Amino acid sequence: MRKLGLDYGDKTVGVALSDESLLLAQPIITLTRNNPIDIKSTVDELVKIIDENEVDEVVIGLPVNMDGSEGERVDKTKWFAKKLSKKTSVPINFWDDFTCTTKPMRCRLPGCIFHFYNGHGTPWVYQMGMAIQFYFNKDI
Repeated sequence: MRKLGLDYGDKTVGVALSDESLLLAQPIITLTRNNPIDIKSTVDELVKIIDENEVDEVVIGLPVNMDGSEGERVDKTKWFAKKLSKKTSVPINFWDDFTCTTKPMRCRLPGCIFHFYNGHGTPWVYQMGMAIQFYFNKDI
């Protein structure tokens, strides 16, 4: 079984997939759409990825504010998760994606070696690859 990591945004969803051992996660695609509210095709594509890869858990990065409060981005992410949950029986969980920031993207966990720029033109899917990796390692 595998885990699928998602970084939900108004126009894109970064998608990362684990290996079967849950030791590694890698970015696989960035799904794009023109209309932030029209998520049907995005959800359909994610369900296809879930089924084809025998995913047993979806992890969505939750953009909690630096002070720990939840803002509009969290509300939108939870709305998206609710829509996705209606199309799949796979459990959906959240991971505080503050463990990584962007522009520049730098891991905020002790001992992390990741540090690279995620500015214009660099797919957000890399952030989700890192966030899901941290999710796998949370109990180590």
